[in-house]
Amino acid sequence: MFIKKFKIIHYKKLFLYGIYNTFMTLALLSAIVDFAIASKEDAIIDLLFVILAYIAYKYFFKRGKTIQAAIAIFWIAVLVEFLLLELHSVDFNIIFSFFIPIIAYISMPKRFIFINLSLFYALLIAYLAHHYNIDKNNIFLHNKSYLIIYIMAHFFILSFGIFYNLAIEESIRRLQESNRTKELLLNEVHHRVKNNLNLVASILGLNAQATNNKQTQEFLQTNQKRIESMAILHEILYKQDNANSADLSKYVNKLAAHILRTIARKDVTIKCDIEHLQLPMDSMIQFGIILNELLTNSIKHKEKNKELKIDILFKRCKTYYCLGYCDNSTFKDINRLKQGFGYNLIMLASKHFNAKVSVDASHGLCYKIMLKKGWQEV
Repeated sequence: MFIKKFKIIHYKKLFLYGIYNTFMTLALLSAIVDFAIASKEDAIIDLLFVILAYIAYKYFFKRGKTIQAAIAIFWIAVLVEFLLLELHSVDFNIIFSFFIPIIAYISMPKRFIFINLSLFYALLIAYLAHHYNIDKNNIFLHNKSYLIIYIMAHFFILSFGIFYNLAIEESIRRLQESNRTKELLLNEVHHRVKNNLNLVASILGLNAQATNNKQTQEFLQTNQKRIESMAILHEILYKQDNANSADLSKYVNKLAAHILRTIARKDVTIKCDIEHLQLPMDSMIQFGIILNELLTNSIKHKEKNKELKIDILFKRCKTYYCLGYCDNSTFKDINRLKQGFGYNLIMLASKHFNAKVSVDASHGLCYKIMLKKGWQEV
């Protein structure tokens, strides 16, 4: 679940998450080591970094303010770097300044990279120039070889960062453009499939009207509804941004509304209590088959002069997902029910979910379908 969650996160947010957690962990470990065997002052600065980073993480990153979170950790790192340099009069701690531009490159948009890096280098140059004048004995600042290597290293980081950022942004742009094209094509496919399914359903409906044989008519109308349940799913898919999965609650409610509209009867009510769950297309088709069979079966065995009430429930249980279906009919012949084609179709569709199906007719006709977890992941 942890890995799957990050698959949908923007790469800059993922980088930023890594920066925060890595920096806080390393700073905390450094504080422990410094308190134990090194400088207490360094340990206090490390703890200050951890506290400030945690506050910024909670206030900005956890609230989805990615740019503010990137700017915050950038300037917290700058502050800690200057405190370390001030404490040790510009010594080897200056190498940590190489990491600061990297924070900007991998977590900020281009405009913010330019602004924040410009301010950082202006401060760094001013700080080093100030110490160059007042600290005549500083080995690092008054050694030309060290300074040249330090400046060249920063130029390397800057040039690498610029080309890295451009390459990543261009790659992401091309991938997004490719994905948009594929989504448009997939939506068009769903649209055409939906139209073709509706066409087949209409033909079956016309054939049902053309025959006088009641059994044939019922057979054609039942298959018409099965095809229409699939067409509804394709309609939902092509009307939304994500053409690979759909919301179960939306689909069930739309399917129930379509069946009620088709039978055009006021003495049938369907109450749906469905948990919002994003499901892949193949799972949705199987759900549609199950629910279509349950609904049409209830309507088929409806008693005259009695209002038919149907309740559909879908929710998470402890180790399963539970699909409950109940009507207020007095149908009692479960053995005859289990011999029907509709029941066998329900059992076949339930295998997709590795589900356990139980039927009870003591208080209306009730189905309890226990679906094992794992199948619902998209």
